[in-house]
Amino acid sequence: NTAVGYQALLTTTGTQGLVAVGYKALTLSTGANNTALGSNAGLILSTGGANTLIGQSAGSGLTTGSDNICIGSGTNASTSAAQNVLVGNTTTSSGSANSAVGHSITASGSSNCLIGRDASSGGFNASIILGRTATATAANQFVVGSASYNAGTVTTEAVVSDTTWAVRINGVAYKILLKA
Repeated sequence: NTAVGYQALLTTTGTQGLVAVGYKALTLSTGANNTALGSNAGLILSTGGANTLIGQSAGSGLTTGSDNICIGSGTNASTSAAQNVLVGNTTTSSGSANSAVGHSITASGSSNCLIGRDASSGGFNASIILGRTATATAANQFVVGSASYNAGTVTTEAVVSDTTWAVRINGVAYKILLKA
């Protein structure tokens, strides 16, 4: 274990593979293979393991979650969130398996991909959200645009046959030919 900074790895016992650099980085950690760089990074992380937390207060709300990457000041995953990749100041995830790149993104579902400042998954799962302030309105969506200009929302209706896929684009039903 490596600790550099006031109270870094303060109460850690019997855990291996920890790197804590910064004021109060990983002060409570008993999970293995965590890396925290920045003051208060991983501040209350207890049993979660294999987390990489870079930035002031990165991962400061994470307690038992594992396999998260939080890069940016205030970037955070909720207490037990797992397998998130979050890049951007104050970007947060309350679910698991989310990927988010941008400032102040809110990933409040699971298995979402978000790119753009202030984008949000709206609490839904399995969506792709692209654009500043773009927000999902249902699960399994592909959202492009912003709150003021929505370039499109695509949701899957059903596979009609081996050759046709029914989708809704901005509320209009279309059939897409899958093979020629």
